[in-house]
Amino acid sequence: MLSDRELFKRLKKTGGAFYGQFRKFREIQRIAIEPILNGESILIASATASGKTEALYAPLIERLIQERKPQRNSTRVLAIAPTRALVNDLFHRLDRPLREIGWSCGRQTSDHKDKYKRPHLLLTTPESFDSMLVRDAKYRDGHINGHLLANVEAVVIDEVHVFDGTSRGDQLIWLLGRLRHLRAFSVQHGWSSSGNVQVCGASATVAHSDKLACRLLCDHAVALTVLGARDIRVLLNDVESSWCSLGQIQSITELRDRLIRVYGQDDLDSITHHICRALAGDQEITCRKLLVFVPTRALCDKLSTHLRDQLTKYRDIEVLAHHGSLERTTREYAEKIFSRARDSVLVATTTLEVGVDIGDVDGVVLVGPPMDTGGLLQRIGRGGRRDQITKVVPIVRDGIEACAMSSMLLAANEGRLDEKPYARRWSVFVQQAASYVAQAKKGRRKQQIVDLAESIWPEGSHSNTARIVLENLIENEHLVESNRRVNLGEVWSDLLEKGGGALHNNLDAEAGGVPVVDATTGEIIARVQDSRGVRTSLALGGQRWNVISESGEIILKSAKGESTTATFRYASRKAPTSRSYARHVLMGLGFQPDEAPILEGKERGLWLHCGGSAYEAVILSLFDDLKSISDMKGLAVKGIPDMDQIDSICKSIPHVRIVVSEIADKFAFSLSPGPFHRYLPDEIRQEVILSLFDVDKFVEWLGSRRLTNGEAALSLF
Repeated sequence: MLSDRELFKRLKKTGGAFYGQFRKFREIQRIAIEPILNGESILIASATASGKTEALYAPLIERLIQERKPQRNSTRVLAIAPTRALVNDLFHRLDRPLREIGWSCGRQTSDHKDKYKRPHLLLTTPESFDSMLVRDAKYRDGHINGHLLANVEAVVIDEVHVFDGTSRGDQLIWLLGRLRHLRAFSVQHGWSSSGNVQVCGASATVAHSDKLACRLLCDHAVALTVLGARDIRVLLNDVESSWCSLGQIQSITELRDRLIRVYGQDDLDSITHHICRALAGDQEITCRKLLVFVPTRALCDKLSTHLRDQLTKYRDIEVLAHHGSLERTTREYAEKIFSRARDSVLVATTTLEVGVDIGDVDGVVLVGPPMDTGGLLQRIGRGGRRDQITKVVPIVRDGIEACAMSSMLLAANEGRLDEKPYARRWSVFVQQAASYVAQAKKGRRKQQIVDLAESIWPEGSHSNTARIVLENLIENEHLVESNRRVNLGEVWSDLLEKGGGALHNNLDAEAGGVPVVDATTGEIIARVQDSRGVRTSLALGGQRWNVISESGEIILKSAKGESTTATFRYASRKAPTSRSYARHVLMGLGFQPDEAPILEGKERGLWLHCGGSAYEAVILSLFDDLKSISDMKGLAVKGIPDMDQIDSICKSIPHVRIVVSEIADKFAFSLSPGPFHRYLPDEIRQEVILSLFDVDKFVEWLGSRRLTNGEAALSLF
């Protein structure tokens, strides 16, 4: 391996801009520079704040500069991030070093329209990438004569884990495939001298980086992983102790019993008390700046307002809020103030789970556990960058959360991530077929669409899924065929003409909602689903407001006092219990992964299967005498299974497959098949759910259950 000095010399143009005069590289940078300079497609996986951005961009841009000088009005690198906030963050990090080497940097999202400047590096989201493919061809005399993305030679994907095992991830696979087709087309027509596309990505939390690299980047991509973790210290409920290193915890059950426990999400006083404990610090640990993750927007509003009421009585401290219903300007204001403040608390939902730069954070508060270990690592990784100590305040609201949180924390400390199963979501083909058709002014031949599908998702000679789905779309007039050309149907055409947002995304997104306006400034500060149930006084975004009007839009005026913690009703659907989360609950109870506790003391008994929502739906269809429990869905059912019946079911996989097919639409939501799943023909919808569910794995899981006395778990429920 080359020395750091030799590596720095290899970065003739970009070394100084990205690394300054330092000659010492971090480990991930040391092993990534050479292969990226050689043109390899690389996925780098290393801890948060380990230098991944410099490890990717410096050698990649260096290679392109060495191949040929950048041309004006030619975008050569496309950088993709999962959120607009992260696009903005990357822009601020990359703009200066790129300007130093004579490169331009721009953003293309619904907030920024820099594509018209043709920057050398263009930052975007998957949805805007899709839109550019459709809308940014150049025409002369009615014939195509170029494309904005025709000269893109490299793609960088940030926060790759966000796309793993999702419909957006499948969309990205298709978009990269379409970009490669565009590049090949550009060579044929003399727009570009090379059709190569180097694809690189980065993440701190990928369970099987080698598989993801080949699936998402390209089939010959290589994963480079640098293991490493900071010391994780947790604030526990013990009166005699403060911060405790997770390495000192002897067992999951010990950690579970020592976690901070409050009584429901509305126990704002107790949550505030423990946040104050963290801010007080001790001789060794200082926490002046905390990021607080909460599970809902309503709790974000309530807690941030309550914290502001209580904390500002005793000290000069900023208290801010950040969630998806707050307007972009409101969220960006909170990010800016928090990043600059030294004494501050920011309450957020998942909107700050990925790496927007919010400055140095001393500690992270978790009110309730996330869905898996990867999510937990993303959240706690936002803190402790300055002293390399990750300080966590884990707060749980019931016994189930205590079990899940304790198991995830110890798994995170040991570097064990939950595997995300992957299966093709053919709903994405529905959206991509429409997008690909819209990309061509005169439409596409059916065979062109099928050929594209076969090049991106080869099925072999015994399957014809793409053609079946395409024929169904035409039959139902989502697409229309005329003169052997396929074009958009009326509904899809209307979506495209209205801006195309719905045409270009694979997100289960909420509608924009009713504007909420600050009466003093006239600015929209949030959007909510409707105004029903709005009180005269409520909490929003860390502040208390009085409602002064509700005609068409909701007008608020800032208010003082501590009279209410009411907030808006946000439209939401309770998330299904994932297999990963359920497995952590089982481990937190003190059982092994193959145990299935039975609580015979309950009426009719209770079976803690801990298989998740999808498995439970199938269990209830296979066992007539088992019943669901409303507040324990995905974790337990009422009744005790018969072992002979379990053995019989496990010997009849075809029967299980039939049952899953019959109820596929009922539990599809728990497997997240994508927003266009309903457009698939019946048999394909069933096949997708069968694939996502994985009947063989379910039967293996069911057959491996060891029914165990679960009396030890009684006290937690």
